[in-house]
Amino acid sequence: MTARTRTDILLLAGFCAFLYFYGLGQFGLIGADEPRYAQVAREMMERGDWVTPTLGGHPWLEKPPLYYWEAGLVYRAMGVSDVAARLPSALDASLLVVAVYLFFRKFRRVMAVDTALITASCAAMIGYARDAGVVGLAGERQAKVLVRLLRTDGAGDAGKGTGRTSLGGPCSGAVFVSDW
Repeated sequence: MTARTRTDILLLAGFCAFLYFYGLGQFGLIGADEPRYAQVAREMMERGDWVTPTLGGHPWLEKPPLYYWEAGLVYRAMGVSDVAARLPSALDASLLVVAVYLFFRKFRRVMAVDTALITASCAAMIGYARDAGVVGLAGERQAKVLVRLLRTDGAGDAGKGTGRTSLGGPCSGAVFVSDW
């Protein structure tokens, strides 16, 4: 790892830490959606049923389950709290910033840090990264697409000219689950 790469990583980590994680628990869950999504994730974790999201014991099939899975895992690790409910969105937004950086580092090296910082500082990214909800998963889906593009070269796997990637199946499945 070069000194430049280390500097880039530290800069992006600091930027994401400040924009997405700093003060994440300064105020409670806001509006009708944040508490609802946090409750669905809590019920999923408590019941141990990771297939069917429920709200108040009744099936809640309004949104895709990926956020609920992520929040449930964070709840298991950290306990149920406002910060734990918002942490998956902040992590997903940070993942998108890293994916943008890696994508541009491969194809337009001189623009890699700039584009990642611009992505990180967009108002919608900051807002959704600090929200306990499923809307912020759009960033995660975009990150998965960028990762898939990173794994594809013009000739495909092993230079065979297939145009396929080694992540084709897993990425497609993960995108489907988050879009459900």
